[in-house]
Amino acid sequence: MYSEKDMKLVKHAIDTIDEIDFTDLVTENDIPYYVEHILRVSSKLGYNLNRDAVNDWVTSYYTHRQEAEAFWSNMSEADINDYYSANKTSSEDPDEARQIAATIWSQLNYKPVIPMSWGVSKRVFMRENESKKALGGLGFHVNGRKFKGYVNVWLTYMDEYLVELINNRGRVLKSFDGVYADDLADIIDKEIET
Repeated sequence: MYSEKDMKLVKHAIDTIDEIDFTDLVTENDIPYYVEHILRVSSKLGYNLNRDAVNDWVTSYYTHRQEAEAFWSNMSEADINDYYSANKTSSEDPDEARQIAATIWSQLNYKPVIPMSWGVSKRVFMRENESKKALGGLGFHVNGRKFKGYVNVWLTYMDEYLVELINNRGRVLKSFDGVYADDLADIIDKEIET
């Protein structure tokens, strides 16, 4: 058995270990390899991780990824964009909006293991929104441990981010403004997973 503190230590260790790449985690049979690899690498860095916590983290990561991939493969383009249609306007350049969304996604993926553990699906770009004082943004659905719903990340006119957590009924539950790119993934992860 392990505590919440053990799980936080596992997550912190995985976030700091650059050499762990989860792209080959494709079947349940791969989980023991990743558990051993994480334990071996983390012990070299001075982490004393609980094996059960590591196993549960890797299993949860694998499960979220499988669910997201299955969900995404069954979605039509119309279904994906239904929720976000209210945020789109026809007057702005869609290429610019796509570029903003791509930049946000790359900033969230500075450590790919973080957003991959969120169970991300339904990624869409969002065009300029004057009421939010935003140039554009990225929206996506998450299926995390603590939060299941939508996340909107807006690039504001001040070159900062506005992050909104929205339940599946479309109600904004939390928002964070003035977020810098370096803090973006950690703030979202804190609300979704840890």
